[in-house]
Amino acid sequence: MKSPPTVAGSSVTYLGQHYKHFQTAAAKTTFVLGEFPWQVRVGETAEATDYVHPPMVISSETTEDKEVTWSIGEYTPGEDIWTAFGLEGEPPRATGIYANEPSPYKGRVLRLWGAWLLFTVALFVVAIGVGITLPHEVAMRGSYRFDPKGPGEASFVSPAFELKGHASGVAVATGSNVDNNWIYVNYALINSDTNDAYDFGREVSYYHGVDSDGSWSEGSTADEVVLPSVPPGHYYLRIEPEGNLMGPSVAYTVAVTRGVQNEMLYLVAFFALLVPVILVTIRSGSFEQRRWAESDHAPGSD
Repeated sequence: MKSPPTVAGSSVTYLGQHYKHFQTAAAKTTFVLGEFPWQVRVGETAEATDYVHPPMVISSETTEDKEVTWSIGEYTPGEDIWTAFGLEGEPPRATGIYANEPSPYKGRVLRLWGAWLLFTVALFVVAIGVGITLPHEVAMRGSYRFDPKGPGEASFVSPAFELKGHASGVAVATGSNVDNNWIYVNYALINSDTNDAYDFGREVSYYHGVDSDGSWSEGSTADEVVLPSVPPGHYYLRIEPEGNLMGPSVAYTVAVTRGVQNEMLYLVAFFALLVPVILVTIRSGSFEQRRWAESDHAPGSD
């Protein structure tokens, strides 16, 4: 090294690159063999300190008389060393993470998060664009009342209506005047041309009150569900409400709107894009945690 690194606290800087302190240990010469550019004696001791910036490492050796020697090295895979010496067979499998071993995830995490951000923005733009172009056409709307004490069968069918155009999302919205009460509606959207049916149920409930913590409320007086890709045709709704048998009668409305999008699909796509990014981030963090577990700064050692 032409000039020594600049030491600042637990890091050093060399040629504009910062190296973090990895470990400091006492080194002792116990055996000497070969030629050295300095005189080496058995029994000599030195304080060895390593600073890392994978794949580089900078090390200092401080002798008993305070002479400091700096050296710099670069991580070399065992396979390369095996090949360089022309050894036969396969090199032994590496174990653990070495101090300056480069992470296989270096750069990937930031690139993946950047790609995820771009895809998320694109997904958001598509959702807005599709939402603007869809017709949102109300095909049926009705107002009804459920009387839990009333006579007769609560199940009935709506007037027939037509879903025009091409296959699209169909929203069925339920609204009610429930107050500390609930209503559950069993629906069947039936195609009168083919007898194909979409069966589902929705609950509308709203409760509120006051307790020691103050006012509270839960639920809502409105609900909406989107049926994806319903083909055009003539339809009617079979409606079967249920409610509190000891409660008052409940007024409710039902509206069917064609040409809507299912936001849940975008939410699924959002998380589908997010999962691999999170997995790579976790693996990268685990790699670094295993590296620093061998240092003087092992996680949880402070």
